[in-house]
Amino acid sequence: MIEIGVALSAATQAYGAVKKMIAAGKDLEDTVGQLSQWFGAYSDINEAEHQAKNPGLFAKIVHSKSVEAQSIEIFAARQKMRSQEKELREIVLYAFGADAWREMIQIRRQVAKERQDAIHKQTRRRKEFLDNCLILGAILVLAVLLYGMAYFVFQLLAEVK
Repeated sequence: MIEIGVALSAATQAYGAVKKMIAAGKDLEDTVGQLSQWFGAYSDINEAEHQAKNPGLFAKIVHSKSVEAQSIEIFAARQKMRSQEKELREIVLYAFGADAWREMIQIRRQVAKERQDAIHKQTRRRKEFLDNCLILGAILVLAVLLYGMAYFVFQLLAEVK
């Protein structure tokens, strides 16, 4: 499970680095690595929130945080990320113009859509694989049952003779 505090710390470090780089007059190309780290941490926080809302069975059993503590942590992280995103947007708009931010967001949405499509495709493949395994298993069970019945019938016929 992704820890929200760790992701938030990574986002804050990347955010600070972007601010310093822009203040030092670096180009957008120079700050791309830090921006990608920030967006990666942003994504990690969203995933951690999703995992917290939909924990697996094992996580439900052994999770050490209370629901309230986890909710407050998610809320605080979400608020901090919104604030950082707003400030990053203003920095990028000021330093590189509105087109740069729009293009970044458009690319981000496109990549997210492609990833979501890949996830759906993988989910369908996994479901098809499981369905095929179930069908194969059912066929094997039926074959074993038919063999067993045939063996039993032949044994009875052999005893009758």
